[in-house]
Formats: sequence, structure tokens, C-alpha cells
Amino acid sequence: MKRTLAFLRSVVALALVVGATIVGATLAQPGQYGHIYAQAEGDDAVVAVVEGENITLGQVRKPAEFRRSNDSTMTESEAKQITILVLVEDTALWAEAKQRKLVPTDEEVRAYMQPHKEACLGPQGEECRRHIEDMGQTVANYWDTALSVYKKGLAIGNLYVTMYEDVELAEDADIETTIQARERYLRSIRDDAEITWNDNELKELYDRAVAEDNNRGTSSRDH
Repeated sequence: MKRTLAFLRSVVALALVVGATIVGATLAQPGQYGHIYAQAEGDDAVVAVVEGENITLGQVRKPAEFRRSNDSTMTESEAKQITILVLVEDTALWAEAKQRKLVPTDEEVRAYMQPHKEACLGPQGEECRRHIEDMGQTVANYWDTALSVYKKGLAIGNLYVTMYEDVELAEDADIETTIQARERYLRSIRDDAEITWNDNELKELYDRAVAEDNNRGTSSRDH
């Protein structure tokens, strides 16, 4: 029952995150991001290995270019810095969630995805379908491909829930105290992760991002 409750709570917490992604997708114009999602030379190159899982150049390039396409004031270096920090954090949290056996089953993930899929395939989902095609995928196979992405997100959501069990907080702790405890918890997982770098530029950007994140006292997820 405890695991079930944790899963349901994580779904509620992640609905805003995943839902925002889906909503953002529906706002894209046909062809608007085709050049970003298309495979580029060198995208398969492994730039870092975090807890045994590869991060490729394409995983950095595509979100970084997407960020810049939506913020004309952002430099390429700034976009890469934010992206590599979030990628390392997510990969470290995913590894921690797997170690703690917090990964939902495929059936649970599909149940969570189903309403998003139905909305995308429904009469109001035209822009969503166009966005999927813009990424070089077909609507028919996209949702099978997306399963692993949703699974990671939900597993990390379950890990967030454990924070309330792992971090000692007074029953009357205010919101700010709770947020600070959450940030320390997430940073400890990120900073304890084993990372091997193959790209010196991204390593420097990551080290700078971590230093700024720690000095600022808030997680990269809050920007």
C-alpha cells in the first residue's frame, strides 16, 4: 500500500511537469523545430557517463537549441550549461530511483500516459500530432518510444516522495524550510554521482553550473 500511495502521489506531482511538456508541444507550429530534432553529425558521441549511463552530444544539443529558440537573449554557452546540469541531475536521480526499486511497471506508466495519448489522438490534438511528426516520428510509434521517458519521470517523482521520509522535518516546518531540505536532498544525490567526462567544455560548464547552483541555494529545476 505504501508503494501504491507513493506512486499516486508522484503522479500528481509530475502531472504539472509532464503536462507542461505536452502543452508546450501542442503550441509548436508545424516545422518550427524540425532542424533541432533532426539528427546532426556527432550527436551519438558520448560526452559523459553518469552512474554507468551515457549522455550523448545530441541529448545536450537538442534541448539547448530548443531553449535558445524560445529565448533570444540566451547564449549558446548558457543554454548548454543549464542543459548539462539538468541532464546529469536527471540521470543521477534515475540511477538512485532504480537502486531503491522505485521504478513503476510498464503497465502503470501506460495507464498514466493513456489520457495524454487520447488527447493527442483526439479532435483537439492536431498540433500535438504535428509536433510528433516534426520530431521525425510517426504518431503510431511515438507513444511506445515515449514510454521510457515517462517511466524515468515517474520514477524520479517516486524518489521525490521518499525525500519526505528520508529528511527529518518538524511537523510544523514552513514551506521555505521544506523546499530547502528538498534541495539539499537532491543535491546530495547529484553531487555523489559517479561521472566520467569525455568533453572538457561540457565538464567546465557543468562545474560552473554546480558552483552557481550551490551558491544560489536553489535547484536548477526552479529556473
